[in-house]
Amino acid sequence: ESGRGVDPLREGGRESLVNRGGKRGEGLFGRDRIPRGESLVVGEGYIDALMAQANGIENAAATGGSRLTSLQLENAMRRGAKRFILALDNAQSDKAGREGALDAIAKIEGAGARAYIAEIPEGYKDPDEALRSETGALHLKANITAPQSAAGWAARMLLQGLDLPASGPVPAILRDQALDAAMGYAAKLKD
Repeated sequence: ESGRGVDPLREGGRESLVNRGGKRGEGLFGRDRIPRGESLVVGEGYIDALMAQANGIENAAATGGSRLTSLQLENAMRRGAKRFILALDNAQSDKAGREGALDAIAKIEGAGARAYIAEIPEGYKDPDEALRSETGALHLKANITAPQSAAGWAARMLLQGLDLPASGPVPAILRDQALDAAMGYAAKLKD
């Protein structure tokens, strides 16, 4: 039903492809191999999910894009998923990755499930790349086994996006921006 392009990406092109008749964002890739259970490890790319499954992470699936859709979430929850461990590309290192992860957390928590973050080890861009290295695989598996609270991770990411000073007093306007961002996002979380 889906695959991966082998040609270099063109501007505006897509890395992950869906066959005719399939629709991107309906279900999670790999769902047919996912044992029914309460925890689901969610990456972005199809190869991420396949590499994770090949490395013993049986409950791994992929969104097929940079965002978890509401329909993917609904379908996963219908299969029994109650906890989502997000192992998303660049979630801690760039704005787009951070926004995608924050959006996924809000959707998951808003749907009544729990969200956690398994950061990709430093020096690797995605789960596939980390799992191809012995050291990366060890660290990623450890991060999946003991993921971070989504609320704590989100708080750190929201503060990083505000460019607060590393030391000394925080100007009132930056403090207020941080509080506004935190309060606005906190309304979407259980934790």
